[in-house]
Amino acid sequence: MKFTTFVIIPSEIEETEYKKYVKKVLAPYDRNLEVSPYKKILSDKENTTVLASKYGCRIDELHEHLNLEETDWMENGEIWCMSTFNKAATWDYYYIEEYTLMTELQYVASAFIDTEGIWHDISEFEYSMLLNKYNGNKVIIHPDNKKAHNLHEIEFKKYYDKHKLNMVAVLYTHS
Repeated sequence: MKFTTFVIIPSEIEETEYKKYVKKVLAPYDRNLEVSPYKKILSDKENTTVLASKYGCRIDELHEHLNLEETDWMENGEIWCMSTFNKAATWDYYYIEEYTLMTELQYVASAFIDTEGIWHDISEFEYSMLLNKYNGNKVIIHPDNKKAHNLHEIEFKKYYDKHKLNMVAVLYTHS
């Protein structure tokens, strides 16, 4: 899925350095970044019980029906594996479309990174891009998304009011 992301550039970052800054603050959110291995739950106990019922077997026999790999485990009714997937991941590639003053922005992006490097995303407000329709580059917001859209705009406005004289990098982002 493609979406627009704003990166608010702190005022102390020189114009010649903003691309390095963008790369630095986006790094923790990269889908290609592998993190230290962690236990990833594939199915909790409730879902595992439903799966066992579906296959007509005991939970401890379920691995035979699901073709679990040796790296997958069952423990206390949960199915899990070790993963190095970045749970903070939001993008897999991007390019910078524009570098401009905050006051020049004509819309609110789906996501933005504040001057502290924190990612803010419209999906935090139960927004589903899949519901919207598109007319060329214009997004027609589905009625079920209007509340989330308004909440995201309010969130962005807090940063806009505080940093409106800052520069912003406008990114085309893909996830």
